[in-house]
Amino acid sequence: MKLTLPAMDIQITTRDKTKYLEWIQLQNKALASKAGYLSIDITLPKRPRTTGERSQNRAINGYIQQICEYTGNEFNDVKMYCKNRAMKRGYPWMMTSEGEVIYSLQTGEPMPESETKISVEQASMLIEEIVQLASELNFRLKEHEDGTE
Repeated sequence: MKLTLPAMDIQITTRDKTKYLEWIQLQNKALASKAGYLSIDITLPKRPRTTGERSQNRAINGYIQQICEYTGNEFNDVKMYCKNRAMKRGYPWMMTSEGEVIYSLQTGEPMPESETKISVEQASMLIEEIVQLASELNFRLKEHEDGTE
């Protein structure tokens, strides 16, 4: 949800002194402008995706690399293809800071979000779509570097 309110009507409470000082500067900047308004995005916090050994991040990139080796396709092409397919599962669209969808210049379709900005649940959607693609290609993915499944 996005709200635009008069800067003086917005109050925050935080124990983080740095964040509080940033807030005061932002509020003063808004008040110095003719409009005096601020826009606020209110969303539920997202659990960040996992990284490191046997993580979602490793699975996404490792599975895509295996598919590339099997098909001969480029890594970025396969990754984008999987992200586009995952959008039907609820994988997020790339958005501007104003909340507008970013569209591909090439296809005119919404661009999928970078995996650096997705949640654990959204990463799972992408992994499920990658596994589905491998299945459609009759290719068995290896889950770990040692070749075990």
